[in-house]
Amino acid sequence: MRKDTFILVLVIFIFSVGIVKSQDLIFENQEKIITTENISWNAAFIPFDFNNDGKMDFAGGNVSLIMYLSNGSGNYDKKELGWTPGFVIKYMDYDNDSLPDILFSGNYYYKNINGDSLKGIEINISGWKKEFADYGDVDNDGNIDILVRNPISFQNDELYIYFGNGDNTFDEVVVDKTVRSFGYKKFVDINGDGLLDIGVINGFSVKNIILFTNNGDRTFTKLKIKNSIYNNPNCFDLVDLDNDGDKDILLSGLDNDKGLYFMENDNGTYNNEVKINGENQLFFRSEDIDLDGDADLVFLSKDGNQFHISYQLNNGGMQFSTVKTIGTITGYDSWSFNNPETYKNWFNVVDIDNDEVKDIVLNAPEDNEIVWFKNKTEIPNNTTIINQPQSINACENQSAAFAITAAGKNLSYQWQKDNTDIPGATSNTYTITAVTTSDAGEYRCVVSGDGGTATSDVATLTVKPLISISTQPQSIEIGRGKQAVFSVAATGTISAYQWYKDGTALSDGGKYAGTTTAQLTITDAAQSEAGSYTVKISGECGDITSGAATLSVLTATEDLATGITIIPNPAHDYIKIINTGQKINKLEIYNTAGIKVLQKSKDFEHIDLSGLEAGVYFVKVVRGSEVRVERVVHE
Repeated sequence: MRKDTFILVLVIFIFSVGIVKSQDLIFENQEKIITTENISWNAAFIPFDFNNDGKMDFAGGNVSLIMYLSNGSGNYDKKELGWTPGFVIKYMDYDNDSLPDILFSGNYYYKNINGDSLKGIEINISGWKKEFADYGDVDNDGNIDILVRNPISFQNDELYIYFGNGDNTFDEVVVDKTVRSFGYKKFVDINGDGLLDIGVINGFSVKNIILFTNNGDRTFTKLKIKNSIYNNPNCFDLVDLDNDGDKDILLSGLDNDKGLYFMENDNGTYNNEVKINGENQLFFRSEDIDLDGDADLVFLSKDGNQFHISYQLNNGGMQFSTVKTIGTITGYDSWSFNNPETYKNWFNVVDIDNDEVKDIVLNAPEDNEIVWFKNKTEIPNNTTIINQPQSINACENQSAAFAITAAGKNLSYQWQKDNTDIPGATSNTYTITAVTTSDAGEYRCVVSGDGGTATSDVATLTVKPLISISTQPQSIEIGRGKQAVFSVAATGTISAYQWYKDGTALSDGGKYAGTTTAQLTITDAAQSEAGSYTVKISGECGDITSGAATLSVLTATEDLATGITIIPNPAHDYIKIINTGQKINKLEIYNTAGIKVLQKSKDFEHIDLSGLEAGVYFVKVVRGSEVRVERVVHE
């Protein structure tokens, strides 16, 4: 192969409207130009529109900075720009002149001069900084800020932000002095509040993910992510993969359990990882390559000395197609693939040929070639809904997510409930994080684009109420040998009842009946049936347990254990309790009408009766689980 040729690997995405999600992609190969001797493991070429002419150019290099300007005919004009102060990190408008500048890994940037030439300018930051990690307007003042790591030693870092003042001077702010961020660092709005937050891979040999949320006042809150499955990530990104408006975590690497994992952002917390695939992941991108409005996955995986480029389509609702390999690249250095700082230079998913669909661009160091996987997806002229939203049955407080897929140009979405627009529901998914009965209704999505408007089918949300107890079981006091009935009343979708005594499940038989119904009946009660009774009510939307109700069985004197004596009887001004058993809990005295007239919880050796009228009384003594009731005459 000639060194002045450039290989174009044409990736032909052929879909028929209505079957985009099920048909595999097809590929063809064709040769074109860009071959350059400057590709290396730490310095590659990245695509961007340097002169704002709508055509994608390339800039990069190791020792010498080189630019390839697209002339619009599939060829590129080469410009050698001289010494490079480091490897290219990204391009963006650093100096607010509406032209993209080139940003490096050192204290330097190349200013875009009228889309025609570049001028190297030193960035005015004091002290020695190992590398710049990312650029962005963190405090929303219109000036670019810089995220860097400042190594104290090879394995110790400090994380800084230099806030730009608009005149190439900066204010230094320390984000964290303990982060050992030898690898990936990125500015990204994690929570959708319009402020750039920070994501880093922390550590050198053993790594974890740390997020810093932006407080809006140049301070940050540190959030450490605990990875239960994949605890040593080599590459991660923050992407709204489930279209709910906040950034989720995608992570992969070379260590431990291989594969690509997803961690959902749930109001600022992240759930355990969900495995998307088991490939030996190296680097990945998340972009919409099939034009259905959600983020798909494109990634490199390693197999010996070969590196496969593959994809998975996002079918909505976090359902992905099987892995499809579309090409193989050789010549990458295996060690360099452990360094995520440089992967974003080699691997890009962008619209190279300005045909409104995103292509895949790779740097191939061994062949010194830029390899292009051209996306040939056919965009339908008419706005078309491919996959309709599905009806949902959900319990109160559960989440409910509607999703559609659509095809067309420049699509926008608006969800409706009962034919009324839902404010802010403008993606191809709509999620209610905790449904209530008021959310029940009919949902649909109106999709608009250059090819007109299409309205989805109606999907019904049915909300099942949680179980609620309206009447709790009540405590009961009965005589020995009598019947006790506990009952409960509840609303909701109920499938089962289970009564318990002192925490132990009951079953029908003997003295118990109705142990799995709303009413428990106890016959011929003895002291062994006294205790605490509860009922667990189960249903499709969960369980609930009632409050405890106590059964007290009034026991005759002859049925009690010995050790309690009430004297004198008849009594005049007082009585006293002689107790030789366990501690007495309380004493109560009732008149013949059943009205409690006296109660004591201590000092049982002298119980004053002088305030009571003469007559017959019943003295109730509670000792542990025993209850004794004795008739006493007050003269």
